[in-house]
Amino acid sequence: MKLFLTQQIDSIKVDASNWPLYVIIGLSILLCISLFFIIILISRNKKMESEKKNEKRNNLPSRQAIDPEGRKELEIKELKNKIKDLEESNKHLTKIIEDKKEIDKEIVEAKEIIEDEIAPTIILLDVESSTDLPKEKEIFYVNKVSKEGRFYLSSLTQSCSENSLYKITLIDDNNATFEFINQTKSIKYSLDIPHDILFPVCEQIEAFNQEAKAIITQTVGKLIKENDYWKVIEKAKIKYD
Repeated sequence: MKLFLTQQIDSIKVDASNWPLYVIIGLSILLCISLFFIIILISRNKKMESEKKNEKRNNLPSRQAIDPEGRKELEIKELKNKIKDLEESNKHLTKIIEDKKEIDKEIVEAKEIIEDEIAPTIILLDVESSTDLPKEKEIFYVNKVSKEGRFYLSSLTQSCSENSLYKITLIDDNNATFEFINQTKSIKYSLDIPHDILFPVCEQIEAFNQEAKAIITQTVGKLIKENDYWKVIEKAKIKYD
Protein backbone atom coordinates (compact mmCIF):
# COMPACT_ATOMS: atom_id res chain seq x y z
CA MET A 1 0.00 0.00 0.00
CA LYS A 2 2.87 2.38 0.86
CA LEU A 3 4.61 1.60 -2.42
CA PHE A 4 1.42 2.31 -4.30
CA LEU A 5 1.00 5.68 -2.60
CA THR A 6 4.65 6.62 -3.20
CA GLN A 7 4.37 5.84 -6.88
CA GLN A 8 1.19 7.88 -7.16
CA ILE A 9 2.74 10.86 -5.41
CA ASP A 10 5.94 10.76 -7.48
CA SER A 11 4.02 10.56 -10.72
CA ILE A 12 2.16 13.74 -9.94
CA LYS A 13 3.92 17.03 -10.41
CA VAL A 14 3.27 19.51 -7.71
CA ASP A 15 1.31 22.26 -9.18
CA ALA A 16 -0.74 24.68 -7.17
CA SER A 17 -3.20 25.00 -9.99
CA ASN A 18 -4.00 21.25 -9.73
CA TRP A 19 -5.03 21.25 -6.05
CA PRO A 20 -8.58 19.98 -6.72
CA LEU A 21 -7.06 16.92 -8.30
CA TYR A 22 -4.85 16.41 -5.29
CA VAL A 23 -7.82 16.60 -2.98
CA ILE A 24 -9.73 13.99 -5.00
CA ILE A 25 -6.75 11.66 -5.03
CA GLY A 26 -6.29 12.05 -1.27
CA LEU A 27 -9.92 11.36 -0.59
CA SER A 28 -9.80 8.29 -2.81
CA ILE A 29 -6.82 6.97 -0.91
CA LEU A 30 -8.54 7.55 2.44
CA LEU A 31 -11.68 5.84 1.14
CA CYS A 32 -9.68 2.79 0.07
CA ILE A 33 -7.99 2.58 3.45
CA SER A 34 -11.34 2.92 5.24
CA LEU A 35 -12.93 0.19 3.12
CA PHE A 36 -9.98 -2.08 3.83
CA PHE A 37 -10.38 -1.71 7.59
CA ILE A 38 -14.16 -2.02 7.38
CA ILE A 39 -13.82 -5.32 5.52
CA ILE A 40 -11.40 -6.59 8.17
CA LEU A 41 -13.78 -5.61 11.00
CA ILE A 42 -16.80 -7.20 9.31
CA SER A 43 -14.89 -10.45 8.75
CA ARG A 44 -13.76 -10.51 12.36
CA ASN A 45 -17.28 -9.85 13.68
CA LYS A 46 -18.70 -12.68 11.57
CA LYS A 47 -16.08 -15.04 12.90
CA MET A 48 -16.88 -14.08 16.51
CA GLU A 49 -20.61 -14.50 15.92
CA SER A 50 -20.01 -17.94 14.41
CA GLU A 51 -17.97 -18.97 17.46
CA LYS A 52 -20.70 -17.75 19.80
CA LYS A 53 -23.36 -19.71 17.90
CA ASN A 54 -21.27 -22.88 18.13
CA GLU A 55 -20.80 -22.33 21.85
CA LYS A 56 -24.56 -21.93 22.39
CA ARG A 57 -25.36 -24.96 20.24
CA ASN A 58 -23.03 -27.20 22.20
CA ASN A 59 -24.03 -25.60 25.51
CA LEU A 60 -20.38 -25.24 26.37
CA PRO A 61 -18.56 -22.33 27.94
CA SER A 62 -16.51 -20.15 25.67
CA ARG A 63 -12.98 -21.25 24.88
CA GLN A 64 -13.72 -24.75 26.10
CA ALA A 65 -11.96 -26.29 23.15
CA ILE A 66 -8.80 -24.49 24.01
CA ASP A 67 -9.19 -24.44 27.80
CA PRO A 68 -8.49 -27.91 29.32
CA GLU A 69 -8.97 -26.61 32.86
CA GLY A 70 -12.47 -25.32 32.08
CA ARG A 71 -13.42 -28.58 30.39
CA LYS A 72 -12.15 -30.54 33.38
CA GLU A 73 -14.20 -28.43 35.79
CA LEU A 74 -17.30 -28.96 33.65
CA GLU A 75 -16.77 -32.73 33.61
CA ILE A 76 -16.34 -32.75 37.38
CA LYS A 77 -19.57 -30.79 37.77
CA GLU A 78 -21.44 -33.23 35.52
CA LEU A 79 -20.07 -36.18 37.49
CA LYS A 80 -21.19 -34.58 40.75
CA ASN A 81 -24.69 -34.12 39.33
CA LYS A 82 -24.81 -37.77 38.24
CA ILE A 83 -23.62 -38.89 41.68
CA LYS A 84 -26.34 -36.77 43.27
CA ASP A 85 -28.99 -38.33 41.01
CA LEU A 86 -27.74 -41.81 41.85
CA GLU A 87 -27.87 -41.03 45.55
CA GLU A 88 -31.49 -39.88 45.21
CA SER A 89 -32.35 -43.07 43.28
CA ASN A 90 -30.62 -45.14 45.94
CA LYS A 91 -32.65 -43.45 48.68
CA HIS A 92 -35.85 -44.18 46.75
CA LEU A 93 -34.91 -47.84 46.28
CA THR A 94 -33.98 -48.14 49.94
CA LYS A 95 -37.40 -46.81 50.94
CA ILE A 96 -39.12 -49.29 48.61
CA ILE A 97 -37.13 -52.17 50.13
CA GLU A 98 -38.02 -51.04 53.65
CA ASP A 99 -41.71 -50.79 52.71
CA LYS A 100 -41.59 -54.29 51.23
CA LYS A 101 -40.03 -55.67 54.41
CA GLU A 102 -42.80 -54.03 56.42
CA ILE A 103 -45.46 -55.52 54.14
CA ASP A 104 -43.85 -58.99 54.38
CA LYS A 105 -43.87 -58.67 58.15
CA GLU A 106 -47.58 -57.78 58.15
CA ILE A 107 -48.31 -60.76 55.88
CA VAL A 108 -46.52 -63.12 58.26
CA GLU A 109 -48.46 -61.70 61.21
CA ALA A 110 -51.73 -62.08 59.31
CA LYS A 111 -50.91 -65.71 58.51
CA GLU A 112 -50.18 -66.39 62.17
CA ILE A 113 -53.53 -64.87 63.15
CA ILE A 114 -55.30 -67.04 60.58
CA GLU A 115 -53.52 -70.18 61.76
CA ASP A 116 -54.08 -69.44 65.46
CA GLU A 117 -57.66 -68.16 65.42
CA ILE A 118 -59.51 -68.48 62.13
CA ALA A 119 -58.31 -71.91 60.95
CA PRO A 120 -59.48 -73.82 64.08
CA THR A 121 -62.86 -72.12 63.75
CA ILE A 122 -63.14 -73.19 60.12
CA ILE A 123 -62.21 -76.77 61.03
CA LEU A 124 -64.79 -76.74 63.83
CA LEU A 125 -67.44 -75.43 61.45
CA ASP A 126 -66.56 -78.13 58.93
CA VAL A 127 -66.91 -80.81 61.60
CA GLU A 128 -70.22 -79.41 62.81
CA SER A 129 -71.61 -79.04 59.31
CA SER A 130 -70.55 -82.56 58.40
CA THR A 131 -72.26 -83.97 61.49
CA ASP A 132 -75.41 -81.99 60.74
CA LEU A 133 -75.70 -83.31 57.19
CA PRO A 134 -78.65 -85.65 56.81
CA LYS A 135 -77.75 -89.23 56.12
CA GLU A 136 -78.53 -90.49 52.68
CA LYS A 137 -81.69 -92.53 52.81
CA GLU A 138 -81.39 -96.21 52.11
CA ILE A 139 -83.52 -97.53 49.27
CA PHE A 140 -84.57 -101.12 48.61
CA TYR A 141 -86.59 -102.83 45.90
CA VAL A 142 -88.95 -105.76 46.21
CA ASN A 143 -90.54 -108.11 43.66
CA LYS A 144 -92.80 -110.05 46.04
CA VAL A 145 -95.78 -109.09 48.18
CA SER A 146 -97.55 -111.31 50.71
CA LYS A 147 -101.34 -111.44 50.81
CA GLU A 148 -101.13 -110.12 54.37
CA GLY A 149 -99.48 -106.92 53.08
CA ARG A 150 -95.91 -107.66 54.09
CA PHE A 151 -92.52 -107.18 52.41
CA TYR A 152 -90.11 -109.81 53.73
CA LEU A 153 -86.52 -108.77 54.30
CA SER A 154 -85.29 -111.78 52.38
CA SER A 155 -86.94 -110.46 49.20
CA LEU A 156 -85.38 -106.96 49.37
CA THR A 157 -82.60 -105.94 46.97
CA GLN A 158 -80.60 -102.73 46.57
CA SER A 159 -80.84 -102.68 42.78
CA CYS A 160 -83.91 -102.13 40.65
CA SER A 161 -84.67 -104.68 37.94
CA GLU A 162 -87.46 -105.11 35.39
CA ASN A 163 -89.16 -107.49 37.84
CA SER A 164 -89.14 -105.03 40.74
CA LEU A 165 -92.64 -104.04 41.92
CA TYR A 166 -92.16 -101.60 44.79
CA LYS A 167 -89.55 -99.13 45.97
CA ILE A 168 -89.01 -98.94 49.75
CA THR A 169 -87.33 -95.86 51.26
CA LEU A 170 -86.10 -96.13 54.85
CA ILE A 171 -86.89 -93.26 57.21
CA ASP A 172 -85.02 -94.87 60.09
CA ASP A 173 -84.31 -98.39 61.27
CA ASN A 174 -87.97 -99.14 62.00
CA ASN A 175 -89.95 -96.90 59.65
CA ALA A 176 -90.15 -96.62 55.88
CA THR A 177 -92.32 -95.57 52.94
CA PHE A 178 -93.09 -97.42 49.72
CA GLU A 179 -94.45 -96.71 46.23
CA PHE A 180 -95.27 -98.66 43.09
CA ILE A 181 -92.58 -98.81 40.38
CA ASN A 182 -94.26 -97.62 37.19
CA GLN A 183 -92.46 -99.69 34.56
CA THR A 184 -93.85 -101.80 31.70
CA LYS A 185 -93.32 -105.32 33.04
CA SER A 186 -94.43 -104.39 36.56
CA ILE A 187 -97.62 -102.78 35.22
CA LYS A 188 -98.55 -105.79 33.07
CA TYR A 189 -97.82 -108.28 35.84
CA SER A 190 -99.76 -106.27 38.44
CA LEU A 191 -102.81 -105.81 36.20
CA ASP A 192 -102.90 -109.55 35.51
CA ILE A 193 -103.02 -110.49 39.20
CA PRO A 194 -104.01 -107.33 41.11
CA HIS A 195 -105.34 -109.29 44.11
CA ASP A 196 -101.85 -110.65 44.74
CA ILE A 197 -99.78 -107.54 43.95
CA LEU A 198 -101.85 -104.35 44.18
CA PHE A 199 -104.80 -104.80 46.50
CA PRO A 200 -102.92 -106.14 49.58
CA VAL A 201 -100.80 -102.96 49.87
CA CYS A 202 -102.48 -100.30 47.68
CA GLU A 203 -105.72 -98.33 47.83
CA GLN A 204 -107.33 -97.43 44.50
CA ILE A 205 -108.63 -93.88 44.19
CA GLU A 206 -110.55 -94.83 41.06
CA ALA A 207 -112.04 -97.96 39.52
CA PHE A 208 -109.69 -100.73 38.50
CA ASN A 209 -108.62 -100.48 34.84
CA GLN A 210 -107.01 -103.58 33.43
CA GLU A 211 -106.21 -101.74 30.18
CA ALA A 212 -104.21 -99.02 31.94
CA LYS A 213 -100.81 -98.09 30.54
CA ALA A 214 -99.51 -96.70 33.82
CA ILE A 215 -100.03 -97.09 37.56
CA ILE A 216 -99.27 -93.83 39.35
CA THR A 217 -98.61 -93.57 43.09
CA GLN A 218 -100.52 -90.53 44.34
CA THR A 219 -99.55 -90.97 48.01
CA VAL A 220 -96.77 -93.20 49.31
CA GLY A 221 -97.65 -95.94 51.76
CA LYS A 222 -96.13 -96.35 55.23
CA LEU A 223 -94.32 -99.34 56.72
CA ILE A 224 -93.17 -100.46 60.12
CA LYS A 225 -90.53 -103.10 60.74
CA GLU A 226 -91.53 -106.24 62.63
CA ASN A 227 -89.20 -109.18 63.05
CA ASP A 228 -88.13 -110.24 59.53
CA TYR A 229 -90.54 -108.19 57.45
CA TRP A 230 -91.93 -104.72 56.78
CA LYS A 231 -95.61 -104.44 57.64
CA VAL A 232 -97.96 -102.05 55.82
CA ILE A 233 -99.61 -99.71 58.31
CA GLU A 234 -100.94 -97.32 55.67
CA LYS A 235 -101.62 -98.35 52.08
CA ALA A 236 -100.25 -96.42 49.11
CA LYS A 237 -102.86 -94.59 47.02
CA ILE A 238 -102.72 -95.32 43.29
CA LYS A 239 -104.54 -94.36 40.12
CA TYR A 240 -104.57 -95.74 36.57
CA ASP A 241 -103.64 -93.93 33.35
